[in-house]
Amino acid sequence: MGLKPSQTKKIISLYHRRIPPQRVITPELARTLSELSWDTQRQLAILVDRGGNVRYVVVGGPSGIWIPDLSDFRLGSGPRLRGLRCLHTHLRGEPLTHDDLTDLAMLRLDLMASIDVLAPGFPGNISLANLMPLNEKGENWRCWDPVPIANLEMNCLELIQVLEEEFSRTWKTRSTDPQDRAILVHASTAAKSMIEDSLNELADLAASAGVMVLGKISQRRHQFHPRFLMGREKLMNSRFGLYSREPTF
Repeated sequence: MGLKPSQTKKIISLYHRRIPPQRVITPELARTLSELSWDTQRQLAILVDRGGNVRYVVVGGPSGIWIPDLSDFRLGSGPRLRGLRCLHTHLRGEPLTHDDLTDLAMLRLDLMASIDVLAPGFPGNISLANLMPLNEKGENWRCWDPVPIANLEMNCLELIQVLEEEFSRTWKTRSTDPQDRAILVHASTAAKSMIEDSLNELADLAASAGVMVLGKISQRRHQFHPRFLMGREKLMNSRFGLYSREPTF
């Protein structure tokens, strides 16, 4: 695992922390996450429910996290969000990444947040994103301007309530329209221009079949890892691997 016993103990203790439900995160918990992330030189993530309880702790690598199976928080057949927000650290001062936003969209998380870790383990700015109904620009998420942790005043419960009400209105409108809809997804090792050409071709095929394209998601990898290539049976049972109540190392 590459972690010291003392580091593992501190990471597991994150399960005992609680955030006031209306707060995205407290400055104290942001400081703890940043210190642990700096000490281990790994991204750390917690997934918090709407009651402010830490339900998952994830230990990633220096530049990414891997969110476990969230089957305990099933979505159902409506416009609801997952009921979990993901708060994780970034060690290189980067904004929310394409992978972060893809996780937000595919898992329908309440919020996605990244905390910049400054030397020697202080929390810097926090970046936030939330889903929203697809707009005329083809966007289905909103990225907020980064702010210092101490200046974050968002009431996340109020925001989530407003979003779900808006999703519900949009859902009712679309449910009366019989036209098929699709989100186009492309993962490849090809060049970016080839990926864009492939998605455009797929969009043309969808249009000719009478399918409305709601959005496009692409991801370019230098190589694919066998662990993340899943067949139909495995995909039906578990979208993102096995879940463990202990941190994922």
